This record gives sequence, structure tokens and C-alpha cells, in this order.
Amino acid sequence: HRYGNSLNAQRQRVLKALQEAGGEGLSTIQIRESLDCMMPAARVHTLRHDHGYNIQLVWDRDRNAQGNEHTCGRYILFPGEWKEVTA
Repeated sequence: HRYGNSLNAQRQRVLKALQEAGGEGLSTIQIRESLDCMMPAARVHTLRHDHGYNIQLVWDRDRNAQGNEHTCGRYILFPGEWKEVTA
């Protein structure tokens, strides 16, 4: 391993990558394949609810390493604290 794979290490990788991605954000596929994080939604949940990061989800399409297109979430980090939006 180039880095640890503890939950904390995964959260730190996801947070740093989201900060660097800016408004483009990262898809679930990108997080899984580039950051070696098999459960991106769980890491984002903790970053939101336990640490207050304002990470929003939008639905998008992306291709995996095999070239297959999938509907998946795209996570984008915004300023301010997380507030769940209810319809």
C-alpha cells in the first residue's frame, strides 16, 4: 500500500481530493478507482455528519476503467457547514 487504508485515512484522501477537485467534484467511480475507497458514500456521510463538511451530491454519468458507462453520484465540496436539504 502506498498509504493506509483505515477509515480515517480514506476520509482524509476523499476530503483532500474533493478540495482539489473544486466545482467539478468527484464521481463515485473516481473515488473508488483513484482513491482506493470502496464505499465513498459512507466516507462522505461521516465527513458531513461528524465533521460538518458541506458535500453535496448530484447524479451524473461516468465511465469506469473498463469503459462502461454508469449513472453514479458526483460529490462536490462547498463552503460552509453541511445542512441537509429536504423537499
